[in-house]
Amino acid sequence: MFKSESADLWVHLIYDQFRNRFKRADQSWKRVSGQAFEHVLASIYQARLFAHGISLRPSTRADAVAFGLVKRGLGSAKTDLVLEGTHAGKLHRFGVIHCKASIAERLTDDVPASKELMRKGIWSVIATMDAKMFPPPHGKGVVNGELGLNARDKRKYFEVAGQFSGCYSFNLRTPPSPAKTKSGCRINTLSFTEAQPDLLVKDVCAAWKSFKHD
Repeated sequence: MFKSESADLWVHLIYDQFRNRFKRADQSWKRVSGQAFEHVLASIYQARLFAHGISLRPSTRADAVAFGLVKRGLGSAKTDLVLEGTHAGKLHRFGVIHCKASIAERLTDDVPASKELMRKGIWSVIATMDAKMFPPPHGKGVVNGELGLNARDKRKYFEVAGQFSGCYSFNLRTPPSPAKTKSGCRINTLSFTEAQPDLLVKDVCAAWKSFKHD
């Protein structure tokens, strides 16, 4: 098994098939890869979270309206996946997962919406495959991603500025944050094949518990 099983399979199998077998352009992949990752994440985690009484679903414009994003001019497409829980007989939106196949996918575009969500007590995190790779002759074809320890600017979104509640990278080469960061927010590293509940499930459950008690 690859050291970085999820990200390696994403790049060396899925991306390769998309480009070569189906003869699609790289620009086309950039348009659909985020949507594909969103579908994969939802497909895997819907059942895992349902076991804890939490639903995970694709967002709609109504979610952006309910979160107040539309009113503030932040658009209606900045809440990829929505987390909901039931309390006192009512369904409550308590979290948002922003899905990025690669951190290069204009992370800054999601910052204003994330800050507004967090201001309202909504858990707002990035989930990513961190699937950046440079093929020969410019690189070695290793999916190192863009959140390495030298990527200080991109890590600052989380570890310093705290512009998201956290980050979950499904690339095992992504270095996780230390236990304590300046902002209190961390970059976490995990795979899709860990024993359940994994870190993402545990943190979603903790976010729901905190939301209910506020």
